[in-house]
Amino acid sequence: MLRMDLMTFAVPAFMAMGAYSAAIAGLRCGITDTILLAALSFAVPALVALPLGAMVLRLRGVYFVLVTFLFFTLFPVTLVWADSFGWLALAFVVRGLKEFGEPARKALIIGEAVPALRARTYGAYYLIRDCVVTTGSFLGAWLWSISPRANFIGAAVCGALGTIWFWWFIYRRKPATGLTDGQKRAESAPASL
Repeated sequence: MLRMDLMTFAVPAFMAMGAYSAAIAGLRCGITDTILLAALSFAVPALVALPLGAMVLRLRGVYFVLVTFLFFTLFPVTLVWADSFGWLALAFVVRGLKEFGEPARKALIIGEAVPALRARTYGAYYLIRDCVVTTGSFLGAWLWSISPRANFIGAAVCGALGTIWFWWFIYRRKPATGLTDGQKRAESAPASL
């Protein structure tokens, strides 16, 4: 990720997971032993990281983008179901998980571009995406005037359609057998730190 000038927030996310686990155990469960809370703050992220790491080593980035889009789709659905604080908390866990594939999504965008045009490609992607999202906000406002539930269901339907489109046109695509001219130049260029 650093070679593509992308940052990942995985380490801070695991640190936060451990800190929140210790805080919840201390506040909700009444655990006051510092050693036990410290052990818990290491154990919970490790229990999440081990299966996640095993999965990450076996899968390619496009898979994570697809999973991210699934979480984008599930977030409004979980908001519709949220009728208590616990369900609302779960909805925002799903909201956080939609950032799961963010580095892979950025790498996919940059990886498809000719190396000399990567910054422009990245900027063009976000320009197009933000124009669509801004236009979509008007649709969301109209749906909200019907009912909040219609807005969330509409968002879930749009997310599902986008996920299906990504799966059909990108995820199922066979990897290219030859390299493009840009990829050949990138491989022959010396690696920079």
